[in-house]
Amino acid sequence: MEVDAPPDTAPADGDGDLAAAWQRAEPIALPGILATALPQVSEWIEHSLDLFEHFRDGGRFLDAVEAMLEGEPELRIEGSTVDSLEPREIEKVFVSGVHDGKRTRDGRDIWAKLAWVANDESDLSLRVRCSCGTEQLEDWHQSVGGQLWSDRLALALFPEGAAVVHHPEIRDLIDTLLGASPRFSERIIYSNAPGGGAVFHHDADPTQRGVLYAQMHGATAWLAMPKRRLAEYIVQHAVAAARDDMPNTIEAAMSRLDQTDDPALYTLLNEDPAFSQRLSEGGWLLVLQAGDALLLPSHSVDDAAWHSVFALGKEPGLLHSYGLFPALPA
Repeated sequence: MEVDAPPDTAPADGDGDLAAAWQRAEPIALPGILATALPQVSEWIEHSLDLFEHFRDGGRFLDAVEAMLEGEPELRIEGSTVDSLEPREIEKVFVSGVHDGKRTRDGRDIWAKLAWVANDESDLSLRVRCSCGTEQLEDWHQSVGGQLWSDRLALALFPEGAAVVHHPEIRDLIDTLLGASPRFSERIIYSNAPGGGAVFHHDADPTQRGVLYAQMHGATAWLAMPKRRLAEYIVQHAVAAARDDMPNTIEAAMSRLDQTDDPALYTLLNEDPAFSQRLSEGGWLLVLQAGDALLLPSHSVDDAAWHSVFALGKEPGLLHSYGLFPALPA
């Protein structure tokens, strides 16, 4: 069986039709878009880098949150926990949104979670996710008010994010792509350690239209492409290598990508240098330097940008992630 090679279409870089690329769920690179904004928050970036190093050395997350929220009377710490059943979790701090000294209805289930990025104990990459609701139920998307409080918490903990969420060019572009003023929620701050990163996955969460990644310090390499295009490469590679353990149709590959326990496909996607080279030669390798940003659309589970991430350099970096949602009318 022969399969035509997928067209070698490079990700959009700002010079092409970004709206069309967005609709095709292709990655949209925004090189240098934050270059002039980052120097204005350089002290906060350094503080965040130091904070993650403190955590790697065993520093308590709760103590750090308490220090960062001093002088923020509308964000009140309620305590912290550690989930012994989640090996990557380090500590989760619970916060309430307070107005006139009273906890608000929307601000009852706000939290920030410090965790390792990978299950690999040799990967020292860390992340802090700010969200709301019951994490096991993934019900954060049911409370826009809760998301707004968690956005406020994220900005209080990592103030350099203001350079991203208030950036006029970024906001105008996303406004055009979404057809509505953007809201940046489900915020995650990463410190990818040398040799670390993330395996292939997607961000097609309910009500979320895409994700904005902003490289604040250091550099990362990405393999990113629409799910269907990734499925085409899987079939092409499987046929060329005579792999009878891999799907030989696009629809079968799409279905296999939805399975969470598929060791053979996992190995192909994340541990096969020849497959990674095939994706790179197809134009789907991106490198983000400090000041660059990347948009990854997620219109649906089958119409989203899949991606893997590799930390570059000899020192940990800093990367901000923002889920994209249409803002509520004023």
